Amino acid sequence: MSASKFLIPIVVSLLVVGCATQTQSVWFKNGASQQEFEIDKGQCNAQAFAVAGGNMYQIAIVQNQCLKGKGWQLVNPNQIANANNQLFEEREKNKQANEERCANIEFSSIYAKTPCLATQIEFRHMTNEEKITNEQKVVFVKWREAIDISNQQIVDTELRYNGSIGKKYGNYYLATMKPENDKNNLDLYNGKITWGQYNSRRKEIYSKLIDFMK
Repeated sequence: MSASKFLIPIVVSLLVVGCATQTQSVWFKNGASQQEFEIDKGQCNAQAFAVAGGNMYQIAIVQNQCLKGKGWQLVNPNQIANANNQLFEEREKNKQANEERCANIEFSSIYAKTPCLATQIEFRHMTNEEKITNEQKVVFVKWREAIDISNQQIVDTELRYNGSIGKKYGNYYLATMKPENDKNNLDLYNGKITWGQYNSRRKEIYSKLIDFMK
């Protein structure tokens, strides 16, 4: 499958720091939501008051250290815009790479049996009772290698720029989706399943990713 169509939106929290000397700084964590910040802040507040008692200066220090330990950092709002731009730019590169693979005539014999993207699989693809031929196997291996490279680039992008959401996606792909895809590919290559069964599994694997990321 191609994960490029599956674009996971980045969510950021812009939370102005209470200290008057840092009104231009905000608490920021890639991929984190306002709700996640409120949960972390509540935990850090409880920890700060338990440790520092009524000393407001010490409370503020413990709060800040606690939030930083949970992955939050004080940044200039412009840095957040830059992070969003980097994610967008990398996703555009990945999207272009996928489009080029889909348009590659070298893979036309494969696209006659299974579409470039899992989202394009139709009923006719899932009812194909043919098995892969030796000629198709040669092209199939090249096609799957290109997809694996592309998918790894997508995972790297999400892990690097999309915080907890990207981590959730990356971990699921590496631990669950890739092994399932690998098995499906090998079963087709080894003649254990038909193209129809391959396409049905391929569509199911992609659907499970969508459900997991909801």
